[in-house]
Amino acid sequence: MDTTDIAPRLTKVLVLFIMVATTLLALPRFAHTTPDSIYYTDLVDYFRGTLPRESLHTPFAFRWVVPRIASALPGVPPHVAMALCSVLATIASYLVAARLLANLLRSQTQLIAAVFLLVLSFSTVNYASAVLTDAAGFLVLVSACYAMQQHRYLLLGGILVVGTGVRESTLLMLPVLWIFLYLQPRSQWVLTATGLSAITLLAALASRWYFADLPAYFWTPTWSRFADNMARPVSWATVTLTLGPLLLALAATRRSTTPLPRDLRAFIIAIALPSLLLIAFSTTAAFMSGRFCWPLYLALVPLVAWRIEPRCA
Repeated sequence: MDTTDIAPRLTKVLVLFIMVATTLLALPRFAHTTPDSIYYTDLVDYFRGTLPRESLHTPFAFRWVVPRIASALPGVPPHVAMALCSVLATIASYLVAARLLANLLRSQTQLIAAVFLLVLSFSTVNYASAVLTDAAGFLVLVSACYAMQQHRYLLLGGILVVGTGVRESTLLMLPVLWIFLYLQPRSQWVLTATGLSAITLLAALASRWYFADLPAYFWTPTWSRFADNMARPVSWATVTLTLGPLLLALAATRRSTTPLPRDLRAFIIAIALPSLLLIAFSTTAAFMSGRFCWPLYLALVPLVAWRIEPRCA
């Protein structure tokens, strides 16, 4: 059964489920903050003209796109405006992911299972309405993956350019792109990957140039940072709650008797390897947190869903 020919009724049900379930799961922790949140609300105030530029901090100032959008919501407090952007970005990312998964999986049963795994997750509860830019960053990654999987490279280039102003994690898509294209039976893949990498890096440098007057800050891996993260129970808890259910589901489902098709295998490998590197880098250079594990969902969710044998082949 081809999931690209989803019944219109099922499509409407999935869309409604994603919108309602995501909103309900995001409400209990709506607009919750972390120590980083103040830097984003400062950006909102800066774009509204109520905070001087010298009060901003890098690298948070490089993630200016979401605060700029939030600043355009009149009369809404900065933290609420950021949270609203996060909820909308999460809903949009799940809708795009559903379309992406429909192209990768082989049955409606697998697609429904994948959507449930994606939406009914700790990531939705803890990150969908946070005063952070992670939800918008996830939307960029999902949208870029969809454009890549569809070989729509002009659209992919636009997503990557905008994404560099959302989060640095957009750069995660560059190794994903190189690995994915390398695994495809397509010619001139080096030229395509090089061109997209060049415009993405130029866009990232442009954001840094715009805020070049602010004190520079770079994430640098250190042993002390790694040791601190290893000693933080909260870090272990968020990582476990974010990845644990998917890993348990992977262990609980038996291996499919049908081998992974080439496109799905290439997609999973291309996403998984850079995502694992992101987790390792954040653990040694920043903070160990479940939100850095969110991109790995794009590899684990279709892998778990594929292992669910459809009743009708």
